[in-house]
Amino acid sequence: MDTKGGLVALNLTALGSVTGYVLVSQAYLILLAVPFFSTLLGLLWLDHAVVVGKLGAYLGEELRDELTMVTGNPRMMGWEERAWKFEELRFQRFVLFGLPIFGAFGGGALAALFVAWGALRSNGHYALWVVDAFLLLVYAISAGVFLLHPNALIPRRHRAQKTKLSGGNGA
Repeated sequence: MDTKGGLVALNLTALGSVTGYVLVSQAYLILLAVPFFSTLLGLLWLDHAVVVGKLGAYLGEELRDELTMVTGNPRMMGWEERAWKFEELRFQRFVLFGLPIFGAFGGGALAALFVAWGALRSNGHYALWVVDAFLLLVYAISAGVFLLHPNALIPRRHRAQKTKLSGGNGA
């Protein structure tokens, strides 16, 4: 299992375990742990996705010409072009990719905040709820930027600019 899949599996397992315990014990305050671990795992997932994207951009921008020369195959790095074309399809990217990932990390956290609200009794509980809500907001903003503006986190030079700057012929 890859790192991102492991983070999703860990989050869903923990979410299911906590939810099952809460349903059996009626200890709703334990739900305040869900937004904490879900949003932190979601941020780790986003960080990993950005690192993989930067690696792909490096391969596509810096090594493509050399690999094409060595192999004689001009489509050697064709996957990177296809991946970046998908990145530009914001609606499809959001529906096919964003909603499931946000649901896995943010959906459970949001539901836990709503359910736990009725069980809050002390200032400490309210403070923890506010911290959880803040973490969820940070995750939601980060996920939104990643999904709707991936180039903001993974800068990609245009191939024409690279070949012009490097003196290459663009082949």
